[in-house]
Amino acid sequence: MIGRIFIGMGAVRDCEAIGGTLLGQPVNSLTTIAFVIAGVIVFRRTRRRWVAVGLVATGIGSFLFHGPMPAYAQLAHDVTLWFLVGVVVVSVVNEYWATGEWRHVVGPGLLLAAVAIVGRLGATGNPLCDPSSPWQPHGLWHIGSAVAVTWWALDHETPKI
Repeated sequence: MIGRIFIGMGAVRDCEAIGGTLLGQPVNSLTTIAFVIAGVIVFRRTRRRWVAVGLVATGIGSFLFHGPMPAYAQLAHDVTLWFLVGVVVVSVVNEYWATGEWRHVVGPGLLLAAVAIVGRLGATGNPLCDPSSPWQPHGLWHIGSAVAVTWWALDHETPKI
């Protein structure tokens, strides 16, 4: 229960009501599966192994944070998310240095920005927040950001043979 109280303070910012079941925030926890699916797709179809690892780890960390909410979930959520962000940023910068082009980042970046805006508009206290709704903007953020990273990873990658 201590973990649920501690994590609940962070997760409560994501709007969805925290229940007393295994999945504290059912919608937000189940939508984290999008990261795991994205990681498997990136692993199987590209050579971007660290991006795939980051996606799967982020899915697991976010699931712990929104689902069972053990005491270490905030740390697992934050470390895995920042690992994914770091891997993607380093990859994008390295590719820019190698090619001099940003084109492959534009579409995924716009999708990421759009779901980030919707996610923030749906945060606790903001206009799209309805804690009891099965439609949670933070869940849309999970799905949209997993799709954006996958889109970027697959867009210009030489297929794995």
